[in-house]
Amino acid sequence: SLQMTKKIEPTDEQAAAIYSNEDRIVIKAGAGTGKTFTLRKRAEAHPKKRMLYIAYNRAIRDAAHNIFPSNVVCKTSHQVSFAAIGHHYADRLVGNISFKQISNELGIKNWKLIKDVRETLANFLVSPDLQISDHHCPRDFLPERMDENAIKNVMNYRSNTARLAEILWQRMIDPRDDFPVLHDVHFKIYQ
Repeated sequence: SLQMTKKIEPTDEQAAAIYSNEDRIVIKAGAGTGKTFTLRKRAEAHPKKRMLYIAYNRAIRDAAHNIFPSNVVCKTSHQVSFAAIGHHYADRLVGNISFKQISNELGIKNWKLIKDVRETLANFLVSPDLQISDHHCPRDFLPERMDENAIKNVMNYRSNTARLAEILWQRMIDPRDDFPVLHDVHFKIYQ
């Protein structure tokens, strides 16, 4: 049997991106709307231009590598940040920091606080924010009605938790320090 392949023609919006001579373009579109198709066609239309495709994860990067022409380098965002920043921390990189490491570093034994500090740091690392603040602290369910003193205690706890997370963050980003560094740290610094 003969298989027919339908040639897909770009929309006017896609064609504008594909054939633009600008060095940098922004394509903003929803899922499944043809962004990868548009980028591949752009790379094919400009074979002498070197291009970088940044993917969210390894699976997407690998799939992209198989469809883009040779003038496109496909990397994950962490690969880009590691090349720029992370290699300076390579001997300190770890997947996680234990409660014991945090306890020893901060001199605290309150395991709920230690858990909250670790989660605050993790929330900051995946946020667009440039500084740690109490809004990175875990959101515990609070009673609907709290008196003024209870509210003040919660606010103090959150402020203290953010301050302790900041101590860990400062240790991690100091290139002369030996404190372990989470993989998301070099990505955050790159941000």
